[in-house]
Amino acid sequence: MSKKDEIMDAAERALRKDGYSDFNLLKIANEVGIQKSSLYHHFASKSELVSSVFKRFSSQIFAFLDRTTQSEDRAGDRLLAYILESRELLNNGDSVCMSVVLNLNRGGAGFRNQE
Repeated sequence: MSKKDEIMDAAERALRKDGYSDFNLLKIANEVGIQKSSLYHHFASKSELVSSVFKRFSSQIFAFLDRTTQSEDRAGDRLLAYILESRELLNNGDSVCMSVVLNLNRGGAGFRNQE
């Protein structure tokens, strides 16, 4: 796996876990074992990294939808496959869907059930 892919994987995990508001490049660099400044060798900015993660995620989702459309004849079966895939991506509630990451503040009200 390339260092760029490692960075994107770490960034995706961080976005899912903490949301965009707590997204931190230093944490990403530490996780992949490089200096924060070395991130800029692969991505010009934090926003470019986040954009790359979302583009990759979008490509994966569209590929999944294409495969599901080809393998499942019935709309209900395609919908079920999508629901099951979404459930797996959400890691049983430990992370948030990438499609809503930018709209949520991980620590904000409404993100998790308040006890």
